[in-house]
Amino acid sequence: MTCSNFENYSASLCVGIKPVVLKGATTDNFSMRLELYDDASNNPVFPNATFVISVTKNEYDSNLKDMPFLSGIFNTRNGRFTININNSETQKINPLGETIMTGLNSTVRTDQVNLTLPLELNSGQYRFQTMAYVKNREPLYFDSDLQVGDIESKDIVLNKTVNNLTIISYYDKIADLDFDSNRRTISWQMPFEYNASKINMKKVNVHQEIVIPDSFLNVTYTDSFNMTVNDDYFNSSYFYVDPYSLRNKTVIHYVPDTNTLFDMSYNNSTKYNHIMKFVLFL
Repeated sequence: MTCSNFENYSASLCVGIKPVVLKGATTDNFSMRLELYDDASNNPVFPNATFVISVTKNEYDSNLKDMPFLSGIFNTRNGRFTININNSETQKINPLGETIMTGLNSTVRTDQVNLTLPLELNSGQYRFQTMAYVKNREPLYFDSDLQVGDIESKDIVLNKTVNNLTIISYYDKIADLDFDSNRRTISWQMPFEYNASKINMKKVNVHQEIVIPDSFLNVTYTDSFNMTVNDDYFNSSYFYVDPYSLRNKTVIHYVPDTNTLFDMSYNNSTKYNHIMKFVLFL
């Protein structure tokens, strides 16, 4: 979950989306969780809080229009609730009958709201603009950005042997996943918002995972790795190799820090036009 604070009052709102990564970059069954905390009180709960929520699917390119995704008013018992969205023909029913809804104006008597809506969650960035109304307090405004990632797999052939390669992006949709047997490289790219302000505020996390079968690494005689991002080699301290967590597989993590992302945003925002490119050398 991502948490943000209200500047003029000791309150914070934590927002989350599940699943955080999508296989194939889309799903029609997902949930959104909101939790409001009173940071100035020994009792952190805000009773009978009302939320006015607007969720937008952000486009990084200023020439494209951000897309409205979900909006509504939710009256809660304790300032914490989950919106479960299912795009199937049969709506999930709360067996206790404790959620009263009229469209997207809902009174949440438990902490669950179940909705059947023609919505698909896609990989990318979502902006939550939330106004919270609580008793004897001024309205609380929160602005939060969340990333929904992607999982992509590809069968690669080398020496007449087929192996399955998996890339996991915790930031956005994976595109152009490819293995070049001549260069011995694995490459892919994803959309990226080169926004120095957000990066400087530590609101951006670019975590990529590459899952490679050990049998494939044995065939290629690979015992070390190198990698470029946007055609530049990066600091190897942000590159982690984990041969133990998954049986018969090696997981490679790329997690650049804020300074690296800030430099990339400053130097590459025009050249790469909202795209981040990765090449792993075996």
